[in-house]
Amino acid sequence: MSNQSNPDGDPPASLDDPDWVDRIVAKAMESAEKSSDTSDVPDPPSAPPRRPRDESRPPPERPRNEQPAARVESTSRPRPQRGPHVSSAESAPPPRRPRTDEVPFGGRSEPDDLGSATASGVVVAGQRPSSVFDEPDVDLGVPLPIEPDETDDGRTARNRALIEWIAVIVGAIAVAFLVKTFLIQAFYIPSSSMEPTLQINDRVLVNKLSYDFGDVNRGDLVVFERPENLVSNTEDLIKRVIGLPGETIELIDGRVYVTGRGLSEPYVDDVATNWLGFDETARELCGGDDICTIPDGYYFVMGDNRTGSTDSRRFGPIEEEAIVGRAFLRIWPLNDIGWL
Repeated sequence: MSNQSNPDGDPPASLDDPDWVDRIVAKAMESAEKSSDTSDVPDPPSAPPRRPRDESRPPPERPRNEQPAARVESTSRPRPQRGPHVSSAESAPPPRRPRTDEVPFGGRSEPDDLGSATASGVVVAGQRPSSVFDEPDVDLGVPLPIEPDETDDGRTARNRALIEWIAVIVGAIAVAFLVKTFLIQAFYIPSSSMEPTLQINDRVLVNKLSYDFGDVNRGDLVVFERPENLVSNTEDLIKRVIGLPGETIELIDGRVYVTGRGLSEPYVDDVATNWLGFDETARELCGGDDICTIPDGYYFVMGDNRTGSTDSRRFGPIEEEAIVGRAFLRIWPLNDIGWL
């Protein structure tokens, strides 16, 4: 590239001359000072020139966790310096050469792959400016500990869950009580009076609403309250309905006759019904010694084990109001679950 002559008499511009930029800046400042002599309001001093970066000197190393030192610029007016063509009242400071060991505020002293910091504190595009609020380095690979939620919302949620569980338990107990009292109840068999249909310690379910919507039928297995004229430790008994109100019951030659007709009873397993006559209490309710006429509102019941059952042959017919419900399902033992 060829050198060009300067109309002001300065040496020609050359890219090989490192002081050429400084002379141009000084010349511009001198022209600005001459123009300021005719103005009453002084102009602010020009920004110092940017000095080329010294590539031969490596940037100082800074510890990893050390924060960049912030340089606080003074807000006072720079002290004027006398020189040629500069008035004593209004003088501009000479260009300040930045120190290589200073760290400008808002920048970094060492270059990186994204950009470099300038001496005046201006950050080159692509460089992340530091902040006085920067936190120390944190290892992002380590998960932060989870603090327990002790806020009011957390306590409220736990209290709400506790209340809901209490409500569920109370509701379940209430439902179970209602079901047991009015719908279905489980009973166990304490004796062998219902063999072979039911064995000792079998469990059955009893429908308490069965006779609220229907009639008692012959052959039903009913649970009823122990009659007052029977001395026993068992509060509830289970027997099979044999005779209905208004019918007559006779036992002839080990067989039951209902109103003169022999009753077919496959559930007794072909075991003959023994006949020792009605007891005194039974005779009072039946109205005879060898035949029983069932009063209205009463039912004649007997166990399937005719040789080992205490039933209406001893305590007489039972009242309809004493019937708790109808046994309809055996639930224990598990291998004998089935309808009755």
